[in-house]
Amino acid sequence: MFGKPPSIAHFLFRALFSIVFVLQMAVAGAAWTWVGFWLRYVLMAAIVLATVIGGVRTLRRKVDTLVIVTWRERIDLLLAVGLFALFATSLPQLAGRRQYDGIAVELAFPLHGERYVPVHGGQGVSVNMHQQVKAQSYAIDLVQLGALSMRAAGILPAELSRYVIYGRSVHAPCAGEVIAARGDLPDQVPPTGDTVNLAGNHVVLFCKDVSVLLAHLKPGSLKVAVGDQVALDAVLGDVGNSGNTSEPHLHIHAVRGRVSDLPALVETAEPVPMLFPPGRFLTRNDVISN
Repeated sequence: MFGKPPSIAHFLFRALFSIVFVLQMAVAGAAWTWVGFWLRYVLMAAIVLATVIGGVRTLRRKVDTLVIVTWRERIDLLLAVGLFALFATSLPQLAGRRQYDGIAVELAFPLHGERYVPVHGGQGVSVNMHQQVKAQSYAIDLVQLGALSMRAAGILPAELSRYVIYGRSVHAPCAGEVIAARGDLPDQVPPTGDTVNLAGNHVVLFCKDVSVLLAHLKPGSLKVAVGDQVALDAVLGDVGNSGNTSEPHLHIHAVRGRVSDLPALVETAEPVPMLFPPGRFLTRNDVISN
């Protein structure tokens, strides 16, 4: 905004790089729930303002359209063009973050209340780290926003009650049969995870020809047992921090068929995309109120 680029071309590519970078951070940035979700809008507004002010100042200086006389001017332009090209190549992946393969299953959102945000979810590793594991390709991890639009009181507090989502009731996203459940594992202290019991305390529902895993539940909170037939929206348990998790959140994903074997359920089973009302394929940084 306050720089003095040697030419309009220099400014243009600096601005293009900055806009593309900020756009990617606003859409795919993973830490907005840590620092205040509203800051992403401030960042987007700031880059628009900076581009306008910087553009006006550059034009008022009446610089040439293109100047590459010195090595410094050449390197400056090459860096701006190169960085813009580097970040622009990721735009198609971000644009396709709501696409999925196959037929999706429609589920009810498993949490009640306002301002839930997927910190992982969608198509592509840039928004969903779960895509590195076959069965979890369409998994989502949900946190809830509280004061100052942050998911916790602090950056990474050890006290679980400081996380807004901790202890929230988890509801059945479909009517079906409980085919697997566990509720005796302890909560972990952030950011430590249990690498042996990956899902932690969990419930698996079989419905609509898919098995739905809801994981990382609070110890002693399960309201259902294997063999139970549960109604849509029935309370299954509470959000906790058990299993391989860095902080309290609800993990949910679906796989094809009746799968109660946990290793298959979390690693090798056929993944199924999930749609939540009104037919939304959720991706990182969406905001859901239910």
